Amino acid sequence: MNLFVGVTDGDWYELLASQPALDEVNFWQPGGNTQFKALASGELFLFKLHSPLNFIVGGGVFAHASLLPASLAWESFGIANGATTIVEMRARIEKYRKQRPARTRITASAASSSRSPSSSRAIAGSPFPRVGTRTSSRQDVLA
Repeated sequence: MNLFVGVTDGDWYELLASQPALDEVNFWQPGGNTQFKALASGELFLFKLHSPLNFIVGGGVFAHASLLPASLAWESFGIANGATTIVEMRARIEKYRKQRPARTRITASAASSSRSPSSSRAIAGSPFPRVGTRTSSRQDVLA
């Protein structure tokens, strides 16, 4: 069995941790040019905070991966994208994107579970939600 450690934004984590009713989350990557192939369905996907915290705060069981325009990821997952609005989500995409294209496409990953990350003290041995990702060739113009 493989596992993947995805480095994530503290605000993404804090928002999702405050939503105990969520049974699915979207772990997106801002590049949108490469299909995520690190895991097969059913393998572990862990969430680690950016430096200087550098620790695992949760994880899930990977379901699938896709390339999506930001608008479709928002329509599909809403707040489970780790942002309260599409505008906030797009701002985070731009913050972490290495290049600044005129269009936004992301690699999206979803996690479903009976619980969302619950505290900043979560560890790898805690219960894991289901994680997946979706793909589309559509592109979305940034507002």
